[in-house]
Amino acid sequence: TGHPLRLDRFAGVVTMAILMDESRPSTSEWSRPLILLLVAGGLFFLSLDCALLEPEETRYAEIPREMLVAGEWIVPRYHGQPYYDKPPLLYWMVMAGYSVFGVHDWTARLAPGLCGVLMVLATYVWGRVTLGPRSAFYGALVLALCSRFIYLGRFVATDAPLSICVVVALGCAHRALIGPAFRWRWWVASGFACGLGLLAKGPVTFLLVGVPVLLYLLANVQAVRPSWRAVIALLGGALLTASPWYIAVMHRDPGFAEYFFWKHHVVRYVAPFDHAKPFWFYLPDFFTGTMPWCLLLVPLSIRLWKSRAELFERRPPEILLPLFAAVWCVAFFSLSGSKRVGYVLPAFAPLALVIGEQVDHLLRRGWQDRAAPGWMQALAVSAFLMGSAAAVGLTAFAYWPTAIGATVAITLLLLGIAMVAVRRRIAPLAGFGICAALVLAECAIGVGSFLPRYAERFSMRREVLEARRDLPAGAGIACYPRGWDSVRFYLQRDDVLVFSESERTTLVAYLDAHAETLLFLRDGDASRKLLEELPSTLAVEQQSQQGSTRAFRVYRAGALAASDRDKYKAVETIREIPAYSLRSE
Repeated sequence: TGHPLRLDRFAGVVTMAILMDESRPSTSEWSRPLILLLVAGGLFFLSLDCALLEPEETRYAEIPREMLVAGEWIVPRYHGQPYYDKPPLLYWMVMAGYSVFGVHDWTARLAPGLCGVLMVLATYVWGRVTLGPRSAFYGALVLALCSRFIYLGRFVATDAPLSICVVVALGCAHRALIGPAFRWRWWVASGFACGLGLLAKGPVTFLLVGVPVLLYLLANVQAVRPSWRAVIALLGGALLTASPWYIAVMHRDPGFAEYFFWKHHVVRYVAPFDHAKPFWFYLPDFFTGTMPWCLLLVPLSIRLWKSRAELFERRPPEILLPLFAAVWCVAFFSLSGSKRVGYVLPAFAPLALVIGEQVDHLLRRGWQDRAAPGWMQALAVSAFLMGSAAAVGLTAFAYWPTAIGATVAITLLLLGIAMVAVRRRIAPLAGFGICAALVLAECAIGVGSFLPRYAERFSMRREVLEARRDLPAGAGIACYPRGWDSVRFYLQRDDVLVFSESERTTLVAYLDAHAETLLFLRDGDASRKLLEELPSTLAVEQQSQQGSTRAFRVYRAGALAASDRDKYKAVETIREIPAYSLRSE
């Protein structure tokens, strides 16, 4: 940088990788992907054994378990019935993990974790062949250090497999269209990735890939135009990849097509029957989850606005396609009536690539651009403030001791203030390196400390594992007035019955028919009424509690030895279950 204060020498491994000379490709060719692999792998595979959250994670872990037990690889099974809401790519990946390592919660997390790591590497490859190695490295590093991307990418759901398919499809199509000649191999690879996306979540893949590519072709007159033969080849490759499964399922059940394509793709989008949210639902979550990196969207917007007159007259910047992809993904799902937080996961990688290009732009200008040091310093200050706020939050929710939390929060706050005080004395590269190192440490603490405690606090693993101790093989298993997939998954039993409020009488008969039953109840009026109606021939003992759910052992009194009856509480002594719970659904 030419500045006497070289703090960039002490910014750590990340900054050292950034400082590598571009004239030595033999070093940077392998070192940058290796650094990305270490960072992403460490964050995605750390604390894999944390508990699965109800209801989504346990559902998507339970379905492949049931499929594996039944030896069924075509039709997804859920509680013994066909489950057509989602295609099978995630289930196949999880089943492969179960087959090798056994059925565990950490095994279920391997599949989305692998997708997250591959997404970081695919982002690097995409950027390297379109934007250059420096922008690619910065973009992939920003992606690996987005807190929301890490959380959603580790989540056991279909969003991570869909996202890696979309990122690969976009990157391959982008490379095929840059020119000077149309590249068929990249184009065919894009079609194959789209086909895997069809197996990951369905036809939404074509919209997430096709619309940004079309906008890019309209904006960039110098891009190579694919012929109709190329479009047909892409669609044909995608359909050839995915159609065998769709045809096999429709052959087994002709009603699959209407249920899957119409109800879960058209009706759910225009007239949601679940998870209805307002239009702006994704925006706060998306931008807070990409802090502090999203701050660089401000100078990027200013740069694009200043060059708007020349933007489309000369060769447009190649960030247009990832920019279109990120904006379109968020806009498309914002227009949908049904919204889940993981739907916008495919937008993180292209947005990170755009931010990476802006990082490269600022660092190349260095001290020549008066704004560059200020923006990089703003990133570092924001990272200190984020860490301080996170420490306060961990302390407030009792995840950290008060003394440790207060010390960390105050220290980071003072360091942030000190960063503001030194102002332009810190080189732009050092500011970026300090920010990256801080965010890496914060993400590692969050994944290694916060997520396991959060999952244990708001899951049912501990309750189910405690309740199953010394459970006889022939004991009944029942849930009332709703079901929990954690019960089936952690007990690994397919005979778990779920009784609704209208089936209370049937449940009482079921309990009376078994010598011993493990009963899971949810706090509320329905559970209290059930316990009040239990006959005197049934004895009840509470085994465990987690949040608003409780596990009971119910014994038929006639099946107990006389010496054992006194140690079990009578029904009347455990009927004081609260009608409401502080824990929301």
